[in-house]
Amino acid sequence: MRRVALAAIATLAGAGPATAQALVLALSTEEIRIASNFTGADVSVFAVVDSGGVFNAMDHQLIVVMEGPNARFMARRKDSVLGLWINRGAVPVSAPEFYAIEATAPLGEIAAAEILADEGVGVETQIITPTPGTVFAPAVIADFRAAFIRLQQGAGLYSEAAGLIDTPGAGLYRATFQLPANIPVGVYTVSALLFRGGELVGEAADRFEVTKTGAEQFLFDASREWAWPYAFAIVIMAIFTGWLGGVIFRRD
Repeated sequence: MRRVALAAIATLAGAGPATAQALVLALSTEEIRIASNFTGADVSVFAVVDSGGVFNAMDHQLIVVMEGPNARFMARRKDSVLGLWINRGAVPVSAPEFYAIEATAPLGEIAAAEILADEGVGVETQIITPTPGTVFAPAVIADFRAAFIRLQQGAGLYSEAAGLIDTPGAGLYRATFQLPANIPVGVYTVSALLFRGGELVGEAADRFEVTKTGAEQFLFDASREWAWPYAFAIVIMAIFTGWLGGVIFRRD
């Protein structure tokens, strides 16, 4: 399937004038499987512009966004109490587990902040809101939101990069995302947005999936689908391991 998509891109890149401008997108993989020896993976995104004539790369800028599945998190804040740092506040938020951007130029040079915000482009523009049924002051939400983004960036799960997209041919772009070893499982959406003169002139999207395999998949499914039996089994295993260690290393 990917070979067909890449062949289509190559054909479009070398084709003559087309009747309409279009953006075609293809990924280097449809699925990433996580096993016990998984240390991360690279995903290449290929995009080609069918401009209907001679393409001038200097007039266009491309942004590629890779977004993971949404999840609910509990954002916490530590405060100093009698010299000890303890959790004093928490805000439940819903946000993408993974969010990364690569662009041909800094985002501020591609389009106005309002346009980028409307398209949901940029780590700082992500709508990270409290889960339904919770009410917090805007200033509190802003503080927790900023802290949440910093934590995700520190874990390698949120990032922005400019100038890393290759242009191997006229109207052909290639962006390579490095996924960390702690990448969450789920369906990922990849969006390519083409801008000219600060205006969005083309877009395309594709998807791939991150899954676990073997024992990792079984344990992951068990922890989600049979939470209480799974927790009970873990406790029993911990007790048995402690007992066995005591028997083996017992001193008479």
